[in-house]
Amino acid sequence: IEDKAYDLNMMSKGGRLVVEARPENSFSVKDLKMLLDKYETQHNLVFDVLIVDYADIMIATDTRLEYRHRLDEIYKSLRGLAQERSLMIATATQSSRESFKKDTSATNISEDIRKLATVTHAFAINMTDEEKAKRYWRLSTIVSRRQFFLEQDTVVCLMCLDVARMIVDSRWANDIQLNS
Repeated sequence: IEDKAYDLNMMSKGGRLVVEARPENSFSVKDLKMLLDKYETQHNLVFDVLIVDYADIMIATDTRLEYRHRLDEIYKSLRGLAQERSLMIATATQSSRESFKKDTSATNISEDIRKLATVTHAFAINMTDEEKAKRYWRLSTIVSRRQFFLEQDTVVCLMCLDVARMIVDSRWANDIQLNS
């Protein structure tokens, strides 16, 4: 991880990548705030982007709540943190099994639909078995508080995993014919 972080730091032209790892269900948004404060005071680092690898496995402040209510607390707390610090926070969540057969939509979000009521933008990355064989995947807008995303809401991305490239090329889905 350190080697990859160094490579990414070099590519970012003066930016800095910091990687922190915590065990599942042991780190809360409150802990995250304290960590960001530590970086700011001790290292003079103020972050612009924060990527939480799977917010669903963070721990809620009130662990007595039902699981879906804990998720709601986590997502609302992350949104509050983003607003407090003018920070872009990105995370991932799962969709239901039904989304494996068709396009992912807001109805396919696992556990609690309120996740989508909290976020500014939600995107789905999806690929059917046929698309996987043809080496492309789709990125679609599920939720956007900014209307400009909704005019053309799906991007098709060609990939070549043989050379570790998730995106070789991309086009708006409306601009191409996927069956050809």
